[in-house]
Amino acid sequence: MVLSGSILVDLGGRCALRPGSITIRAGRIASVRFHRPPARRAAADGLGESILLPGFIDAHLHVPQFDSIGQSGLTLLDWLSTTIFPAEARWADPRFAAAMARRIARQLLSFGTTGVVAYATVHRSAAMAALRAFGSAG
Repeated sequence: MVLSGSILVDLGGRCALRPGSITIRAGRIASVRFHRPPARRAAADGLGESILLPGFIDAHLHVPQFDSIGQSGLTLLDWLSTTIFPAEARWADPRFAAAMARRIARQLLSFGTTGVVAYATVHRSAAMAALRAFGSAG
């Protein structure tokens, strides 16, 4: 597979976009080429040229709390008691944790997030099931 567009590059502390292409073979980057852009033509979707970026990294993700993102309007202790602690208690079931982790991995990948620093709960078997689920998602 060859992806073409503007590639985000690091120029020693500042970023720039350079036209080029990235060749993918067997799920890995095989080559990156920078070249002059081809003659511009109208894109069928009206969006124009693609920007090729490295994968995003989420450096602080509480996986059991993922479905609670954006829920607010309560004081901290009320929010923890009514929303977060029940969400984390469901992780006593490793099958639930694995299914949730698979769903979250698919969702994160769809947004371009390719790596996470993920936090689980005190439920060891559920945390291990979630790690396996994330691992199998690639």
